[in-house]
Amino acid sequence: MKKAEQLTANIFKHFDLRGQSLERDAKSYANYQTLQALVKTVSRISSRLLPSLDNDELQIPDNLTCIGPFWIEDWSDRQTEEIFSFEAWKADVKQNSSRLLGSLKEIAESKKFKFPSKLKRPANELYKLLSREQEGFVIESSTRQALKTKNIVIGLPLDYPHFWNEQSEDDTRQQVLEDPQAWRSALGRSLTPQGLIIPVVPHYRTFPWIAVAGRRIFTQLETVFSDRYFMASSELNLLNTILLEDETENK
Repeated sequence: MKKAEQLTANIFKHFDLRGQSLERDAKSYANYQTLQALVKTVSRISSRLLPSLDNDELQIPDNLTCIGPFWIEDWSDRQTEEIFSFEAWKADVKQNSSRLLGSLKEIAESKKFKFPSKLKRPANELYKLLSREQEGFVIESSTRQALKTKNIVIGLPLDYPHFWNEQSEDDTRQQVLEDPQAWRSALGRSLTPQGLIIPVVPHYRTFPWIAVAGRRIFTQLETVFSDRYFMASSELNLLNTILLEDETENK
């Protein structure tokens, strides 16, 4: 099982999630250039404290929310698909794929070990997928699958253009994100305390991100800022404490 887990993580680490909006000019901060334009406009030395909101770069879309150091983006209006890329031209990828096929077949059909059905079923499905890829092994291939759910929510670091720079195809030195598991865990906790987080294997070739299926985070925000709840909330109590402290200092 450990061997199969390691091989699966190695082969399926190149994962991407893409969402296509029906609106032609829809903005997304998962688009590096869009957030980079906002960051540069806000942080440049000559920027005013209260800049003109007519500036298109400063207009934050309604489907975006900022929570602490994270952007939360609602993708419920997008057609979303997940993509796995296989670098089949690499000898080690082809070798690992063959080794994984053997492990998956053992898990799915083994009579010696009584693996649970929840494990045998996905092992069999993954075996069929890799077998199909092996039959027509090409230089590079990818598997696309549309997501049935519309409740996709994306989590992004607030200011990733300051620590990650988009690279051109001519760049020979590739950026490597240190401790991707820590990034995935931190971003995941911003959206959900538990549950399935995408990507399963945190191997980022660009900036770190996560996605979950469910709008729980937005439901919580609606409750926090509800007129009925806010007057008795800890947020209002904190605000009163700050105001009372200011009055004391002024006296």
